[in-house]
Amino acid sequence: MKGCCGLIALLLCCGAGGYAAISVDPNLPGQVVADGAAGVGWAAGVLSHIGATPRPQPVVVSPLPLITPPSSPSAPPTPSPSPTPSPSTTHPIVVAPAAPPVTPAPSPTPAPPVATAYWTINSAWSTADRAWAIYTLETDRADDTAAEQRFPTEAWYYAGWAQHWSDALTLISGLEYPQTRPPQQVYLAPAEDAFAEAIALHEADEQTTPANTAWDSMWVAYYQRLTGLWELL
Repeated sequence: MKGCCGLIALLLCCGAGGYAAISVDPNLPGQVVADGAAGVGWAAGVLSHIGATPRPQPVVVSPLPLITPPSSPSAPPTPSPSPTPSPSTTHPIVVAPAAPPVTPAPSPTPAPPVATAYWTINSAWSTADRAWAIYTLETDRADDTAAEQRFPTEAWYYAGWAQHWSDALTLISGLEYPQTRPPQQVYLAPAEDAFAEAIALHEADEQTTPANTAWDSMWVAYYQRLTGLWELL
């Protein structure tokens, strides 16, 4: 009860203060006057309910606080990776066929050579035959050249024979290189004629000078072999 009496006294003081303020200064704003009158009315209402059973007061629920957006925009969310399609939904990869390799055109093949296109003396003579023919003709030429000095009155005769052997050696040298055809008989005949004449002279010397038989027989055999080699050309 002490609390209620104190509250009543406080309310009466507030109402009296309001009226006192109005009487002191009647120029106060109407809002103050209205507030004072309201206060008196409110106090009278309170006094009228003193002693009545208090009614439960309603529960005032305070509103939720407002969420203020941040001043700076946040970073955009990281996009989630796109789902990988299952093998059943994947499309087959179409591989374009590779272009066929460019085959260079074959270079023209030269026509096979004719049998006589690369004729040489080596195709008719063996290496040993060629070496022997050159050595024999050079030896005979050297003997005849020396005889020119030994028999000055018959120098022209021996010089003629030396020239025959020189011509045969020149023919052999010329036939060592590739020829388009075998040598014609017109080039081979002079040497063959010289071989035949030399054979005849040595055979005659065997008859007249038996002491020279071995020497003459040897040279007859040499000229016969040279003749056989010339016939192969």
